[in-house]
Amino acid sequence: MERMKITYLEHSGFMCETENNIVIFDYHQDPKAKVEEMIKQSQKKIYFFVSHNHWDHFNPHINQFENRVNRYIIHEDCDLILQNKNKIMRMKPGDKQYIDDIEVIMYDSTDVGGSFYVTVDNHTIFHAGDLNWWHWAGESDEENRMASESYFKKIEEIKEKNVEIAFFPVDARQEMAREWGVRNFLERINVTGLLVPMHANGRKWIPSYEFRFRFPHVNIWIPAEYGEEKEGL
Repeated sequence: MERMKITYLEHSGFMCETENNIVIFDYHQDPKAKVEEMIKQSQKKIYFFVSHNHWDHFNPHINQFENRVNRYIIHEDCDLILQNKNKIMRMKPGDKQYIDDIEVIMYDSTDVGGSFYVTVDNHTIFHAGDLNWWHWAGESDEENRMASESYFKKIEEIKEKNVEIAFFPVDARQEMAREWGVRNFLERINVTGLLVPMHANGRKWIPSYEFRFRFPHVNIWIPAEYGEEKEGL
């Protein structure tokens, strides 16, 4: 199995290059033009994944790459205009699809859209989209209780209990609750390769002592800048 290379684009956007394929998640912006560079240099198959229609996860101008892209796998609420509509595969939570040699499962979200579990070239990738335990200091106790119940329910629906690469929100705006979602995720899902935080919305995440103590064997990559790459996975 050839090793994977991951490139951080921006916010929740990542590009993963495997032996035969390039999969791109939640392209919003690409300040270092890494996707354009890859498309020019590589002859591998290219797939874009869009978890939901929020502006910071979905840029409709991904259609500029249509001539080189094999398929766009998008949540059904996203409005993407292409010349060749057959290149669009719309999904909703609960769907499972096979696209060429890639298996895709869409799970639910605690916001809008869904999350992706992707098997490609013997690698498994989970991209959470906006699936997270969203606890906000400014919300009422009842609203936060409902949010936590929704999270617990939807995280339990994930049947695949092992994943090599996991992209998961660790949002600075949540303050003391920033790690709640990712901790709970790791208690239920075995991340065998790498945890990659995303959706920071502020200062870079530095795992707390409690987090490191609870998950000492979880490898974490926290990109420091746009366009940064992680190789050898």
